[in-house]
Amino acid sequence: MAIKEGQSVTLKSMVIWGWLTIGISQALANPQVTLLAERPATYTVQANDTLWSIAEHFLVAPWQWPQLFKRGSQLTSPHDIYPGDVIQLVTSDSTPYWDIVSRASQVEAKSLRREKIQPQIRVLPAKKPIPSIPMEVIRPFFSQHQIITSGALDKAPEVLAIDEEHLLLGPGMRFYSQQPNVAVGDRFTLQRPGTQLIAPHSQTQLGQLVEILGHATVQQVGPVNSLILNQSYQEIKVGDKLVPLKVNLADFDPYFTPQLPQTDPHGQVLTLFNDLAQASQYQVVALTGGKVQRQIGDVLGIYQLNSVALPTAQNKQQSQVILPKLKVGTMMVFQVFEHSSLALVTQALRTIYLHDEVGSP
Repeated sequence: MAIKEGQSVTLKSMVIWGWLTIGISQALANPQVTLLAERPATYTVQANDTLWSIAEHFLVAPWQWPQLFKRGSQLTSPHDIYPGDVIQLVTSDSTPYWDIVSRASQVEAKSLRREKIQPQIRVLPAKKPIPSIPMEVIRPFFSQHQIITSGALDKAPEVLAIDEEHLLLGPGMRFYSQQPNVAVGDRFTLQRPGTQLIAPHSQTQLGQLVEILGHATVQQVGPVNSLILNQSYQEIKVGDKLVPLKVNLADFDPYFTPQLPQTDPHGQVLTLFNDLAQASQYQVVALTGGKVQRQIGDVLGIYQLNSVALPTAQNKQQSQVILPKLKVGTMMVFQVFEHSSLALVTQALRTIYLHDEVGSP
């Protein structure tokens, strides 16, 4: 970024320029955006919108929304769109981009001028930029679910007993465990091992699902340590595992930018959550492919393989004929583990099932 003599550059402008540089380099690798034939002249941003859902009104492939931000327009980064803003799609030199028609703050100011102003204190909710995908859907998968190496919890300390001989542990209750080298104030997550993840084709182990049950703090240290349960997502019992808390998950607020996969995108859906037999839009699935193959933000197509029984020309007996793959949806990777990943289904044209294929979008 060239800086002329006497020109001041703020940190915000440098960040925006860096974001644009990344976005331009990604755009060069991404296919050209295709606009919907029928699209609105303007769009008013709603409180529950996401950048992806807004792009669904304008683009054939909504995951290409990063290419709709242009340097020099009023919308230079995804952090510039707020509920109540009115936006439009503008085309310059055959390049479409989003621009602002009016800001929510301008609309509010006009409406206030029509009112008789009285001296008073008004508490207004703090507005946040529109997220890229529904954060309320994926947030539990950062705080309550994890994929670990199979058997990694086998030697972890356990809940030995619950105070007053309770069978189940709830927030504010005391329990006991044996962990070496701990200090008062140390924090732990309580975890419970779950389903083993097996690759459908190779039958190799890819990891193990773990439920994060809650968070606890060491209150007293001794041969047997005393802990207090600070927060729980479900009931906890004797035998559940304790793991040191390394990240304050409550403060984690990721922002995702979709992109084309940089490596082989192919894989399969490994498991569904909440005891579901099928998945639809805005549900989370685990899939094959970990740190070597996937990156956060990778957009993948979801495909189904079907076959049909047809009579042969010679003996008229039926034989199975494999039909072409059918694209049934789109997903975006938002968390990557050693050998597997978690992805959010952003579009579902049909019901999505266990072991469906994933590939290029």
